[in-house]
Amino acid sequence: MRLKSLLICAGFIACGLLPGTSLSAERQDKAPDFIQSIQVYEAVISYPPPMWIKAGEPIGQSEYFRHQNGPEFIFEQIPKGQKFESWTQLYAVRGDYIKLDQDVSLDAYLSMSLQPFLDICGQENTTVQRISESGSSGTFLLVCQDTPHAPKGGVYGKGTGEVALFHFAKVNDTFVKVYHEWRGKSFLVQNPETWPVKQNVLVSAIERFQRISVFAAN
Repeated sequence: MRLKSLLICAGFIACGLLPGTSLSAERQDKAPDFIQSIQVYEAVISYPPPMWIKAGEPIGQSEYFRHQNGPEFIFEQIPKGQKFESWTQLYAVRGDYIKLDQDVSLDAYLSMSLQPFLDICGQENTTVQRISESGSSGTFLLVCQDTPHAPKGGVYGKGTGEVALFHFAKVNDTFVKVYHEWRGKSFLVQNPETWPVKQNVLVSAIERFQRISVFAAN
């Protein structure tokens, strides 16, 4: 299965996944107005905090996981009190340093990043939408209404679905992605009320992702 076969349209609202919603919808963004920043290999990523952060001390409102293994880096946040084995929301930055003789394209990195989701969801349960894209970055929405092809014994499997928002970027040999995932019971794509994230929250998250910037480190 080719990933490009699932990129069914270039417009977000035009695809009809969010009926009755527009990008000018009332904002659900109540988080403090600040930007997180982190350097990952050759790139500096500035990105808004996760949407569950409210007024007060932001550090105490999340659980954290950070790991680096050579050319792979990941920094994850989940709401305070949740567990990484059973989260309902996850917000993360991942970086991969891929220095090869042959240049790797952003499209190739995008395909490699989304393929694990396509494997556990199956093409019949998956929609990938392009929200915005430039030569060095792009934002995509993945909607997986069920994960029947996931290995047995894990948190995924028949009866579990996910919605995930991704921002991909490339700086020299560094590839990065910022992503927000919502996981819950399986749902119907055609019935947004059954999704694990409310439609106005998702619209606000998409607006917030427009504030992400990725640039070369000095």
